Amino acid sequence: MSDNFPAFTKMVTASFQDLVKGPIPAFVVDIAADTLWAEYLAAFPSGSDPLFKTSTEHDCRCCKHFIRRVGAVVAVGEGGELRTVWDRAAMKAGEPYRAVAARLRDVVRVGGIHNLFCVSDEETSFGAAQSHSLDKATGKAFVWNHLHTGEIPRGLRVASPDQVRGDCRTTVAVFERGLVELTASAVETVLSLIEGNALYRGEEHKSAVLGFLKMQREFLAKPEGRARETFAWANAGSPAARFRNTVIGTLVQDLSEGQDVERAVKSFETKVAPQNYKRTTALITPGMVKKAMETIEALGLESALERRFAVIESLAEMAADGAEGEETPATQDALRVEWDGVQRLDDKASDKVRELGAEIALRAAYLAYRRWKPDGDGETFLAYVTREVRAGDLTRASLALDETSRTPAPWPEATACASCGLPGSSTSTIPEGGVALHWRRQGTWVCVVCKDKF
Repeated sequence: MSDNFPAFTKMVTASFQDLVKGPIPAFVVDIAADTLWAEYLAAFPSGSDPLFKTSTEHDCRCCKHFIRRVGAVVAVGEGGELRTVWDRAAMKAGEPYRAVAARLRDVVRVGGIHNLFCVSDEETSFGAAQSHSLDKATGKAFVWNHLHTGEIPRGLRVASPDQVRGDCRTTVAVFERGLVELTASAVETVLSLIEGNALYRGEEHKSAVLGFLKMQREFLAKPEGRARETFAWANAGSPAARFRNTVIGTLVQDLSEGQDVERAVKSFETKVAPQNYKRTTALITPGMVKKAMETIEALGLESALERRFAVIESLAEMAADGAEGEETPATQDALRVEWDGVQRLDDKASDKVRELGAEIALRAAYLAYRRWKPDGDGETFLAYVTREVRAGDLTRASLALDETSRTPAPWPEATACASCGLPGSSTSTIPEGGVALHWRRQGTWVCVVCKDKF
């Protein structure tokens, strides 16, 4: 046996330890154990594996046990390439072992991954660093070096290795089906529903959807065949591997199969809250928005969708436009209803509600003023109501509205209360000893005393 063999075995042991202690699990490629052992013996150049008694020097049971159990162990590199236990020796070992390791490396790389590497609790190592034998005929002792693993990490030793390997194969199969069958458009639709808060408890599943989408994009970017299979095995331990069988994964699956969004989401909601969930908002996806915009563009209605916040100047323009047309009694009643709602605000109302109410009051007052008194100084009135509303005195703004929106044009003048006969005036000029008369909805002018009777 060559003097280079001990260094060769140490390189193989170091490579094995690097594979099984890495962040990605170790796997076994699809090659028969006896085939790999035959390749090992056949790889020795002529004359480098001499006969010892009945077998060649390298044909030993200890090395055979090592190659059968761990000769096909691999790990997946960062670029998706397979790393083997023979890589280091194939580059650095002395001859003839460099050639032997190179041949075994190439044979292993050709096979595709087909299982997870793990062993039973009792199997702490394979092979042995050295063994000894005695030639009884001559009394000579021999020291033999062998291929060996060193101690196998505790994390790879399990009580039921067949079950663990079976679970891993199932996970890989589910992962591959999900990556291929679930469409990217369906995943993105679900993500848009979550971001739009249109999916019940959707936020809980957002990270899972994003994780799967990232994995799927990496998977689809690889060429079909061995590269994609290797990717699935290398990432079988990620949460995305079982995404297809999760509740959010079933929603993506339904959409991928062509189900209507409403129906698919209803099925999802039944699964997460079968008894008491009712969606509060309609389902709107980017696809729906795009289709609606195409229809609007075809009808030439884009300008009707333009929106901006109103300002005081906008209200004046809007009121002026409204004064030119004829308003129906229904419109007048609507304005009064709006103002009645503002009047009911009390001091405990929030600033935001009061602000919104003020805008409604301002619009109602100004429209009414321009309708009933088109020749009046509308800008002055607008400034007055604006000042009172901004100051928070809705009562004074209400009186201003009373004197405008509820007074028909032309304003009829009166000199006495229609109820009690008390002298007065309906204009700003009040005679001495008279009172201001107020217009009532019943069509009469009354004094301040009789005003409360109506």
